[in-house]
Order: sequence, then structure tokens, then C-alpha cells
Amino acid sequence: MTKLYDITNWPKLGLDETKYPLIGTIDATPRIGRVLDVAGQQFGVGILDRKDRYAGVRPLTAKLVKSPETREFDPNIICPYCGNIDRDSFERSDEDTTECQVCGGTIHYQRIVTVEYTTEPVKPPKPIRAHWVPEA
Repeated sequence: MTKLYDITNWPKLGLDETKYPLIGTIDATPRIGRVLDVAGQQFGVGILDRKDRYAGVRPLTAKLVKSPETREFDPNIICPYCGNIDRDSFERSDEDTTECQVCGGTIHYQRIVTVEYTTEPVKPPKPIRAHWVPEA
């Protein structure tokens, strides 16, 4: 038996789990980095205390996608299975395979670097003035 608390507003209410809304009690032991499915409602596990038998969870904003499409040109690494946004993507290597910290899905990512330039005027050109000379 494990009590589930909604930690969507973590850590605004402090570190005491009882200050967070109690969702209910389940008959399984959740794991961090694995999606918890309770009667069709899915949660990402963020805190787990096996001794006191409680877990802090966040309801997933979207259902897991079993056959996701490849995502391209996003500003951050986004899990194609659960939609989790890795806000620390800039700290990762240029290319790797990793496990989503929310759902546990395995994803491959590649950083694409685009170089762009900005120009601004500094000094205009000075044309050489000339006149047509009639042919002799």
C-alpha cells in the first residue's frame, strides 16, 4: 500500500508531504522514472519514500504515446512518449541516447546547431564620381 500525494506545486508547500493533496492509496510500489497508471490515470513519480510508503506524483498532462512521431527542431529535448521537456538540454552532449526521467522511455536526441548573422550599417560606401566622355 502506497499513499499518493499530488506534488504539482512542489516545493511551494514545503517538504512535508502531508501538506500536499492526497490523491489516494494504491496497491503497488511506484518507481521514480516510471509512469504509474492507476485506473487509466497516469502519473509521473517525483518523490518516493518506501519506508513510510508514500509517493509524490504529478498527473501527466497527456497520455503516453505508444507509437510517437519523431520530433524535430524543438528548442529543448522533448520526450516523444510523455511530452516531458528537459529544460537542461543545453547541459547534455551533442548526441546521445537517454532515458526520460518522467516516463522511463528511451529516446535518442541530436543537437542541431544553426549559425545566423546580424548586420548593421557602420559607414556608407563613397562612390567615385565620373562622367561619360564623348567618343572622338
